[in-house]
Amino acid sequence: MTAPTFKDLGSLAQNLIFNGFPGQFGFNILALASGLSFTSSASQLANKNICTSLLTSKIFKQQGFTVEGSVSSDGIIPTYTGQLVLQDKLFPGLKTILSGNIITSSDNLKKTCSGKVSTLYYYGNQASVEAVFSYLDKPTLCLNLVASEKDTSIGVSSVISTLSETQKLKEYSVKLQQIPAKNFVMNFFWNSQEQVSTGSSLYYNNKDAKLETAASVSLFPFKPGTPPTFYVAIAKTLDNNASLKARFCSENKTISLALKHRICDELSATLGWQGSLSDDIFTNQKFGLALNFII
Repeated sequence: MTAPTFKDLGSLAQNLIFNGFPGQFGFNILALASGLSFTSSASQLANKNICTSLLTSKIFKQQGFTVEGSVSSDGIIPTYTGQLVLQDKLFPGLKTILSGNIITSSDNLKKTCSGKVSTLYYYGNQASVEAVFSYLDKPTLCLNLVASEKDTSIGVSSVISTLSETQKLKEYSVKLQQIPAKNFVMNFFWNSQEQVSTGSSLYYNNKDAKLETAASVSLFPFKPGTPPTFYVAIAKTLDNNASLKARFCSENKTISLALKHRICDELSATLGWQGSLSDDIFTNQKFGLALNFII
């Protein structure tokens, strides 16, 4: 077990609240025995366009690196991405990621290129340090530090972007994760740029190494002078082959449901629904279907 990264803090509660409902559905083929995997997904955007993507990944375990390539589209503009991941290759405990993007304009004439270099170092179970340098319209440097002690983890992030030769944008973030009791996690997040705070908590109960019941509550965001959005989500394992997720969002009184059923060892299906309650009727309803293939 290694120390968590800055992205890990709060991820359990956020995944329960935001993942697996209509709008996040897709098709997924997990990694094959050879280390080759394919993932394709589709989701509906706010502008009603269908966003699609196809990702292929090859893992070279003996050599210690992974190669990934993907193509995605928001219904209008395609994006091509390539990535190389080196784990413990350059230095023990060091993970290095080299990636690049090519975004094609709607007239298919103009292409925008971007790149990113990320290095992540684990210091046992106590700390992790990450540095990310990226370039799109402007160079950006991000430094992440996480320190853990028993059931408490704190992460600090600093982002510096060069807007012009004389102007720089500085942004700071703080994350705190606390496990005050068994199967209970609390998280807090603060960002200096937008003066936004987010609080969330997660309760889960594992039975036979499987998630039986989980519940999460989140305020997202909490900003002075702005009413927060309140989320409540719960997941329940019905039996060995079926699970149910439900979520309520105070904004527009939105209710979401997702039922997942394993048809066989190689195939599972998820059926989802979402609607906003207005004058005792549901509006803006969405339906989703996801098929997951495992080979």
